[in-house]
Amino acid sequence: MPNIVITEGLDKPWELSKTELNVTKDTNLDNIDLTNQVVGQLAYTSSELLTGLTKEKDNLDKIVDAIDSVTTEIGLFPDRIAKWDSPQKLDLSDSVLGVISTPVPRQVIATARDVTDLNLLNGKPVNFLGSATSGLADEQNYIKTLSQLIAVKPLMDATGINLVNYGYVYLSQTSFGDINSDLASWSTGPTIVEASLNGPIEPGDMVVYRKPDGQPLNYRLYFLDSLGRLDYNSIPPSQVFPFAVPDSPAELQKWRDAVTNLDILNATKSLSSSVGLPEGATPPVTTLGLNLEKYSDRARYTAVLATPNADGTVTTIPASAIDIFGSYPPLSPPTLDLNKMTKSDVGKFFQEPGTNRIFYIDDVTTDGKIYYRLVTAKEPFINNMTDDIKKNLRGEYAEKQILLTQRSTDQTVFVNSISQRYTTFSDMATNLLKTLMNFYNDVARNIRS
Repeated sequence: MPNIVITEGLDKPWELSKTELNVTKDTNLDNIDLTNQVVGQLAYTSSELLTGLTKEKDNLDKIVDAIDSVTTEIGLFPDRIAKWDSPQKLDLSDSVLGVISTPVPRQVIATARDVTDLNLLNGKPVNFLGSATSGLADEQNYIKTLSQLIAVKPLMDATGINLVNYGYVYLSQTSFGDINSDLASWSTGPTIVEASLNGPIEPGDMVVYRKPDGQPLNYRLYFLDSLGRLDYNSIPPSQVFPFAVPDSPAELQKWRDAVTNLDILNATKSLSSSVGLPEGATPPVTTLGLNLEKYSDRARYTAVLATPNADGTVTTIPASAIDIFGSYPPLSPPTLDLNKMTKSDVGKFFQEPGTNRIFYIDDVTTDGKIYYRLVTAKEPFINNMTDDIKKNLRGEYAEKQILLTQRSTDQTVFVNSISQRYTTFSDMATNLLKTLMNFYNDVARNIRS
């Protein structure tokens, strides 16, 4: 029996040799397997190439998307860099100092039309300062200052720094005994008590109950009823306004620095996206963001109170965590003895030699007691954005763009190569199958005849 030779669709004839059909007049033609081993191998190879082709085409699409993303990042770069020229400033003047005494007293400061008017400045001041000035000017300034401190409280919370002096303003219906009138009043009080602490509750305490996400669910203002029993009035979160009070020029300056530092920290983050590129697009670029730590000169450190143990370990109080802005990298002396810190070391960060542990010196008292914190997290950022750093950052973006473009070119060549091989093997399998089917049909016709 002659060998089968395929020429259709091929540059070079391909021969299937030693093909024995063993078809006789007794053969059940319906049971003949029309795909011999070679056809199966060709079809399998073709299928594998198609799978690879699909995957590599997808990777090519991802690389093209990555190039577009880097191009977008380059376009955003000028506006992002401009943030260093005009960082956010705290809208709080020196005039707020000395207006609000601490601890904040519990007192009524103004009357309101009703509990639906949540604007403190619309309240009518009462003479809570004993002011004899015309129009209660001192009281009006007090309320104006409270309004300013309330407005900046969310921003100060976002900085994470330790706010020492707290207070709150709340709006409630005016009560006469057990009867609530249509009038409302604005009042102040000291620190809000967290219900989760399960501590003792005293008359006059404002206790907050929170949702699982930490947002206030309800407030309760406790008091003694006419029988001397502890009772409370529920006040919705919309009617309670927390604030903090800077008690010195140094404290106010710390607030201002924190707001500006936070803005620059966020600006740095916008340049240092850690979002990875899809698989297939990563070599030789792993992220769209820039490597900024080597340029960073400042950081926001999260630190907790700590006490040393005899075995060299440190016991920490997680609930004491606060954020502190400071120089980066931390000081790295050849040796570090926390028991020998001096007053000049207060406010500085030190990294322990040979470890990743960073300590912040909280205070050194006149009698030699040393209080410090252990850093649990750090976020470096570029505070001093020089022209040289800007140039280097632009260069990093350009390098990513060049590398990805070259990767795209190489990937395109690879995809085209797979596509050509797939077409060749697919045509070979198809043409071989056609030839065999024609051959079987001829054999069948000859047997039947």
